[in-house]
Amino acid sequence: MDKKQAFSLQQTRALEALRALADANRLHIVSMLSQREMCAIELLQQLEISQPTLSHHMKVLTLASLVKTRKVGAQVYYTLNSARLDELLSLFGELRGGLP
Repeated sequence: MDKKQAFSLQQTRALEALRALADANRLHIVSMLSQREMCAIELLQQLEISQPTLSHHMKVLTLASLVKTRKVGAQVYYTLNSARLDELLSLFGELRGGLP
């Protein structure tokens, strides 16, 4: 894979993540997860959405690799994927270039 293809792949992945974050509920979820790992029940207690709506939002965030899941029994725990966030920050740094 040459440098142009690698950058294009990075841009595509960034677009997926930005689309996932372009929703107020998902952005709020990411903000909550930036504080600590949370289970679905805890997220539902903080949000004014139904369980199926939360499931949809978590699927979008997971498919964009922004959130990782961990299952313990019937409970699902969510954490931010810090490596993925670092990739996005790196891309924004590259786009910013030498601007002050």
